[in-house]
Amino acid sequence: MTTAEHEYLTIAEAATLLRVSKATIRRSITAGQIPVVRIGPRNIRIRRRDLVPASPSRMPVAAASGSDWARELEARLLRGGLTEDELMACIEEMHTRQAEENEGVPFRDSLELIHEARDERDEHLASL
Repeated sequence: MTTAEHEYLTIAEAATLLRVSKATIRRSITAGQIPVVRIGPRNIRIRRRDLVPASPSRMPVAAASGSDWARELEARLLRGGLTEDELMACIEEMHTRQAEENEGVPFRDSLELIHEARDERDEHLASL
């Protein structure tokens, strides 16, 4: 939905734009990280500009990857002052670099991460 001043997105469109799940967008709305415009009792829309300040907080890339480039990009995002195009370019660069680190896949498989976390927990408990 577009007006002269704002572009409004559905939850699905916002999720696609930020490359996150619809559930992540819903959680962010519930947490108050993304303001919404209600259209009737069950329909909501998100102003595109409202996604810009919210997006860095939902993408803790540096913590996940531990890479210098990720920390640098994340710091740049959190400092703010970026235009929407610059922000989207940073996000795209993060996805590209993550894919390079993970053999062409931007995000590792959840099951793989769960097994890795369990193994780390088991090692920690065994050392106690």
